[in-house]
Amino acid sequence: MTAGGKTQAYVPPPNGGPYGPPPGPGPSGYGPPAPPPVLQPLRPGRLRTALAAAGIVLAVVLAASALVVALTTRVDSNDSNSAAPSAGDPAASSSPASTEQADRALCAAIGPLMSEYSTTAKAWFALGQPGTPARDAALPNFIDDTESWVRRADAVLAEHPNVQPRFERTLQRYLDDLWLFANNIEPGPERTYDGAAWTDGLVAFGGPQSICDALGAGW
Repeated sequence: MTAGGKTQAYVPPPNGGPYGPPPGPGPSGYGPPAPPPVLQPLRPGRLRTALAAAGIVLAVVLAASALVVALTTRVDSNDSNSAAPSAGDPAASSSPASTEQADRALCAAIGPLMSEYSTTAKAWFALGQPGTPARDAALPNFIDDTESWVRRADAVLAEHPNVQPRFERTLQRYLDDLWLFANNIEPGPERTYDGAAWTDGLVAFGGPQSICDALGAGW
């Protein structure tokens, strides 16, 4: 109905347009939809306040995270320290113990025997070249003296088990070479393997001699 009290017929929209209420004023709740509200931007003062508040919250979160990490690291460090061996604990030390005292003791015990056999060997070699009558005649006694000496030297080495490994290895090698030499040598010209055993024994002799000389306990 119009303002003059006349009824106005409803005319459909052209071209199949959208249907809606008839134009003009009508009952309450009818008519075109209201436009969406327009969001007003924050004022500069409010924006600064919001950013400051966000920065404070972020700082608190970061500080809390750093505290948690620090406490966790400290706990792990304490656990590692408690599990680590004490520096003053000899059993936990990875450095080898000094063998100087044991080395000196073996040098003092084996020195007289080394001097003794050196005298025995020099006396036998002084009898002449291999295969000469004098040297062949003295060979049985030389073999007996060498075997007896090796047994006594073996016993001394067994009484000193705590020497450095090289001292033990080279001295044992020297004793073994002399034992092989005495068990294989025969009268007559020198054989190749007899000379090889004697030469290897001389090389091995340099081990205990060098170690004892360095300790001031040579013979």
